[in-house]
Amino acid sequence: RHMYYWNCFLYKPGELWVSANNGIEIINTSTGKLEKFIDLFKGERGPEYDSRVVIADSKKQVWTLNLSQLIKIDPLKRTISKYIPIPARAQTICEDYNGNILVGTINGMYSLIHDSLHYLGDKNNIFKNRFVDIKKSNGLIVAASRGAGLFIIDGDEIHQYTTNDGLRSNMCRAIYIDTENTIWLATNNGMNSIKIDR
Repeated sequence: RHMYYWNCFLYKPGELWVSANNGIEIINTSTGKLEKFIDLFKGERGPEYDSRVVIADSKKQVWTLNLSQLIKIDPLKRTISKYIPIPARAQTICEDYNGNILVGTINGMYSLIHDSLHYLGDKNNIFKNRFVDIKKSNGLIVAASRGAGLFIIDGDEIHQYTTNDGLRSNMCRAIYIDTENTIWLATNNGMNSIKIDR
C-alpha cells in the first residue's frame, strides 16, 4: 500500500499524530509502533480524502482537514466527533486567539465560531485571497497567500507584505515562526525571513 504523509505533531509525550493520505495515524514514539489508525472516510482513497493537516487546539481537541471538510476528533476516544463541510477547496487550518478555527481556502479565509462557519471575506476583501498556510505566534496571526503575499494580523490591524516590500515572490507556500520571533516564509522564488518586533 502506497503511503504518504502531510504533517505531524506531538500531542503529548510519546504520542505522535500524523496526517496521511489514508487518515490519521497515532504512533507511540517510544516503540515506533502504530497505536491507532483513524480512517476518516471509511476506506475511501484519493487526493480529495487526504488528511492534509492535523493540529490540537488550546482545549486539546484535535482537528484535521481534507479538501472539503474540517473534521474534529475526540483525542481520548480517538474517534471522529464532527464533520464540518467547507464550501471551497481547503488548504490549511490554525486556531486563533479566541479559540476559533481559521480555515484557509482557495476562495479566502473562514472562521469556525461555536461550530458555525463564517466567511471572513464578507467583512474584509483581504480575506478573499487564497490562503495556503496560517500560523500564530506572540499575539499575531501570520497568513501566507498564493498571489497576494504575506499578511500579519495584529488584532484589528492587518499588514500586507508583497514583492514591493522585499518578498521574493507573492506566491507563498509555507510559514515557520522560530523561537526568536522570526517568520521564515517559503515562496515560489526562494525564502524570506521577517523579524517580528514585539
